[in-house]
Amino acid sequence: MQRDASWRETERLAGLGWIVTNNLQDSRTQHSQVSMFVDSPLGAEGMAIRAALLQAVDKDIRSLTIESDSAQLINEINSKTIIAPLHGILSDINELANRFNVIVLKISQEQPMLRLMQLLNKLCITLKFENE
Repeated sequence: MQRDASWRETERLAGLGWIVTNNLQDSRTQHSQVSMFVDSPLGAEGMAIRAALLQAVDKDIRSLTIESDSAQLINEINSKTIIAPLHGILSDINELANRFNVIVLKISQEQPMLRLMQLLNKLCITLKFENE
């Protein structure tokens, strides 16, 4: 699963997106959502991972690899460290991770994840115009 987030500081708006690849069924699905009142890009990144994990739990996926281009966030999650600004998000991620038989969080070598970034920027721009 690849995921990413786009954040607009002035609107405190984040576009969250993730692509689920099922290697057994040779399928790929794309998902996105918009979140409001997001305080930082790192918070948006964490929210994207949390949203992807919630969907994986809902679909009863038991083995999962999540790729992110946020080395800071992946390192925080893997170390089980809870930093104050992201306490709730990181706590949720750690709790959700316990529901999987196998979960791997790794830093993506794809810089940037172009398809996701295009989708997220479109989401944020669309929502901005709808709110004006």
